[in-house]
Amino acid sequence: MSSAVATELSERLPGASLVALLAASTLLAAAYGSNALLPLRVAAIGGDAATAGLTISSGTVFTLLFAVLSGHLTDRVGRLNAIVAGGVSLAAAMAVIGFASRTGWPLILAGVLLGTGWALFYVLTPIYVVSFLLPEARIKYLTLVSGFQMLGIGASPVAGRYAGSLGVPVSSVYRFLALACLAACVLLLWLGRSLRAFPRRDLRQSSLRWSAVTEVFRGVGRYPVVMIGLGACIFSTLSAFQTTLAKSWEKDYSLFFVVFITTVVAGRLSLAAYIGRQNPYKVILALLVTMLSGLLLMFRAADSVYIYALSAMLFGIGYGLAYSVLNGIIANAVDTDLQPQALQIFTCSYFLGIFGFPAAGGLLLTRQGVPSLLVALVGIAVLELSVGCVMAARVGMFRKRTVQET
Repeated sequence: MSSAVATELSERLPGASLVALLAASTLLAAAYGSNALLPLRVAAIGGDAATAGLTISSGTVFTLLFAVLSGHLTDRVGRLNAIVAGGVSLAAAMAVIGFASRTGWPLILAGVLLGTGWALFYVLTPIYVVSFLLPEARIKYLTLVSGFQMLGIGASPVAGRYAGSLGVPVSSVYRFLALACLAACVLLLWLGRSLRAFPRRDLRQSSLRWSAVTEVFRGVGRYPVVMIGLGACIFSTLSAFQTTLAKSWEKDYSLFFVVFITTVVAGRLSLAAYIGRQNPYKVILALLVTMLSGLLLMFRAADSVYIYALSAMLFGIGYGLAYSVLNGIIANAVDTDLQPQALQIFTCSYFLGIFGFPAAGGLLLTRQGVPSLLVALVGIAVLELSVGCVMAARVGMFRKRTVQET
């Protein structure tokens, strides 16, 4: 990035614009979090778990597809317009689910809309945010955005359960979420207008091409891409099979999710500014050690509910904060012109880990049992930490300061 461009960018976003961004992020993430309520909605219209799974799978396919195609769409309609289109797609998905009276193609359509909308929003929002910010401010704002996204994802099933206890049908929850997504789109449009005159980098070329992939992997950017994919493998497997793990330990699986989500949200919102001021390479190594500690503690989770909760908390701190730090590292590690493609590659790696590894984890759990699965996850965490150490060494973090440098 040239110094001329850098001086035009800012260390902070205007307060009202930030509020609109975070509110929209929470509402759209709540729509994605409603996946947890889908089995209840499907059952209410005569479907079963297989129907719910097929709906989610159709969403998965289109999430991966539009994670790759999001840059191509951006080049044609503009980044903010593509994000708003994602919000509209999420609103449509919620409406279809909320008003569906039978299973079949309407739910498949809803899954397609859900996956498309989430991919566009999740991939493009970080790119849009960092285009306004100086490098030293990016991790702070990416941490804030991801914190409010996690808040929305976690709050959605909790709100749905509470609504059910009050006698409110789950269909009404989905209809409310459709309106919430439309409100988020309005906020995003207002955000675009409010930031129209705000200094930013105009990165027009966003299409993901093979040449961009090879260029990212030639430099430091390859390390965050690999690391987020490995971390996603661990997180998705723990989430998908936590009920089985908790049962083997004779614990309540809901405790893991409550502690994990609370820790992630609290950590991202309270520590965003502090983390943004630190050396990101030191921070990521500390977070990965914390995550590994949480995984190792799970070997003793059967001994005590407190150990079980502590393992979830340590994992939440380590994994929960690592995502935005790695996101910021890759944004700052590549040339300005390559930044949109690099962030898309980063998110694609995350999605591949999230959606791909649980199949292998489930096979290992079924054939070898809980201890073998934990050993595999610890091995992946050690590998991720090793990659982090290589990255830190590559940027000179471990190099001793010379007399001239002091």
